[in-house]
Amino acid sequence: MSRLPLYVGGGILAATTNATILATGGYLTSHAPLVIALSAGVFAGAVVIGSGRIASKGLALAIVAALVAGEAYNLVATGERLVIAREALQAPMRDLAAKRQAAVDRLTALEASEPTSARLTIAKQALAEAKAAVEKEAKDIRCGKECKRKQDLAFRAETDLKAAIPEAVAEHATAVAAAKADVEANPIPPSATPLADRLGLPAWVLDLIMAALLSVGANGLAGALIAFGSQAGQPERLENMPRTTTLPHTPPTGGRRGRRRDPNVVDFVQAFRSQHGRNPNIPEMRARFPQLDKSTLWRNANVA
Repeated sequence: MSRLPLYVGGGILAATTNATILATGGYLTSHAPLVIALSAGVFAGAVVIGSGRIASKGLALAIVAALVAGEAYNLVATGERLVIAREALQAPMRDLAAKRQAAVDRLTALEASEPTSARLTIAKQALAEAKAAVEKEAKDIRCGKECKRKQDLAFRAETDLKAAIPEAVAEHATAVAAAKADVEANPIPPSATPLADRLGLPAWVLDLIMAALLSVGANGLAGALIAFGSQAGQPERLENMPRTTTLPHTPPTGGRRGRRRDPNVVDFVQAFRSQHGRNPNIPEMRARFPQLDKSTLWRNANVA
């Protein structure tokens, strides 16, 4: 079987490791060796699982649990890296949206407010003070000229107020027009999260889903390919080999130098060699023919 899946899985794992290291500060950080070691552990664990040579189920479960923990770590690291990258891409659009919203809020506030100006504010305050003074002097019937003077001040203050109103209205209209122009100059930007908007999902949920898919698609696929590729070149388990047809017992035939051969063993050796490209070793033969002694198997180990 080709070892291509093993090499491809190792390549995917190496690329993922490189991306994680570069996203967390580069190879000169203290974190980089840990990431490399974890990736190497994932590779080795996948090879061990794929080889099928673990005799203890407890050890196999421990390795699988460690691989799952490593995948969980990679999921978090991938998610963080993905969110940082997406936030960087979305930042300009978010700034444009914030700028437009500020312009809209300013226009809304102006349209809801009353026209005002500095002159109008002063005129209102002067009129209020003048009216208060007139009311106070009106209680004194002996005010005379003082009452007249304060009434004149109140009249002038009221005149100033009436003159300041059109000016304030004009200034307010100018401010509203400027605010409208500011809103028009900041059109609605494209959505920073168009897919999440169309799916009706919060942006963070979509980020989490994408991180999970990327992590499993990269690290999970790499581990599966490594485990599968590590089986290449491994002898097939004897119990999974096609059984040769059991022949009736026949006396062993004579071989070279008078050695005797068992036809059943000869057929097994020939089938094994045609399947694996080599002759079986003694342990493999004894697993198939436990009733035969070692010397008999040895005589039949090499078939011309």
